[in-house]
Amino acid sequence: MQYFGKLRSVAEGRGVWEPIEKAAGEYADEVARIPIYLSDRSSRRLGHCQYKKPVGRHTLHRGPVKTLVVKRIVLASRHWHRELKLSTNTLLHEASHAIKTLLYGKGKGGYHGSHGTLWRKVAREVGIKPDRCSESPEMRVLAQSRQKVVGICIKCSHQIRRQRALPRGRTFTHNACGGGQIVAQR
Repeated sequence: MQYFGKLRSVAEGRGVWEPIEKAAGEYADEVARIPIYLSDRSSRRLGHCQYKKPVGRHTLHRGPVKTLVVKRIVLASRHWHRELKLSTNTLLHEASHAIKTLLYGKGKGGYHGSHGTLWRKVAREVGIKPDRCSESPEMRVLAQSRQKVVGICIKCSHQIRRQRALPRGRTFTHNACGGGQIVAQR
């Protein structure tokens, strides 16, 4: 993982800082300082927002609550350098998560604010469609190249390919052939 810059400078480089600043409101300075990292290891997701637990209690506009603090935003480096429109959308998507966390705290939608109503509202404010996932053809090819055979169906000999091994101690069935048992490969 390589440090890439602060959110404000990265967003200004792509010409999208103004909608982020407007959506963040009083938290714009805090959002501007969020570090952006590029990761060579990402093969499935285009980006993610990492959080850490704060020390003590923080006061938000709704009163004192214990909330999460945005630690950093991580983006896939392959995707960032080659797919301008999609990578800019990913930056705005992850910035929306950070803004949602700062504005509304832990709240509904789970630990990270996931993709609930409040996040969708912020996503619209920064100017993106509030979609949960985007897809990059290049990232799909990379993910497929990293897959290995992790199991074989006893009934039809179909190979199950994944990046990670199947969990130990569980039985899996291959429904495509009528329920043959899958034997894990180690």
